[in-house]
Amino acid sequence: MIFPEAITELAMYAGSPAAVRVPILANITEFGATPLYTVAELRSRTWHRALSATAFRAMNKAALKVYETVRKKGTQKDSSTTCRRAMSCTNS
Repeated sequence: MIFPEAITELAMYAGSPAAVRVPILANITEFGATPLYTVAELRSRTWHRALSATAFRAMNKAALKVYETVRKKGTQKDSSTTCRRAMSCTNS
């Protein structure tokens, strides 16, 4: 797999997958040099995968808020209303 960095124009993606014959991962991150292309835009250039760290960053921000609450108040009680309950993995 190839993971190119700092692709600044959609046209730079053209032709690459066919040339290297291995999966290519588009690095789509909020704070990088690559614009936030849509899945449709990337598919138009025949790219195989896109990676976005958005969900990871959102989880980290939520965790930080909980830790700050525990540090400030000595308990996570006030944070529990914003948490999602554990879900069952069964289809019952």
